[in-house]
Amino acid sequence: MGATGGAQHAAIAVQDIADDTITSTGIVSQYRIGYLVTSHIDGPEATYEGRVIENNIPWLFFDPPVFTTSKVENFGNSDIFAKYTVDANNIFSGVSAFHHEKEKVVMAESIRPDKVVWEGAPMLGIYKVTQTITILGETYSNTQTVIIFPIWLILIIVIIIVLLVISRMMKSREKKRNRQS
Repeated sequence: MGATGGAQHAAIAVQDIADDTITSTGIVSQYRIGYLVTSHIDGPEATYEGRVIENNIPWLFFDPPVFTTSKVENFGNSDIFAKYTVDANNIFSGVSAFHHEKEKVVMAESIRPDKVVWEGAPMLGIYKVTQTITILGETYSNTQTVIIFPIWLILIIVIIIVLLVISRMMKSREKKRNRQS
């Protein structure tokens, strides 16, 4: 009774303390483990406030994996949950190529960065990628056309274009020579 509303966090950590003797290899091993303990008190002073401060989808990838990034800020004194949904659809057929959902806790008075990675993305393609983040009943959505285009293919195309231009210039010079003679 009478506890302040909001989230309370504590960490329990255990570490071994190495003695002063060094082994014959000169290496000292130390171990540390920790456990986070949380408590949520829904009292009159508990505040639930947050917003999405970044919802980013890069538009060009030279090789897989494709990824999205985001940052959610919780400026209340209680932990909130953020639900992340990422969908990738082939731009030509509309067929779903990737779907991922997850929910994470954003601790009170903190910013939580997140990254969703599409590991099985193809080497070449154009996709419509949508990242949706839902916090506190509000939905923030970002849609981007994403191009996956390997750098080696760009180099091959540039080389072909350069060769075509050189070939065209040589044919033009040869025509001029034939006209002059």
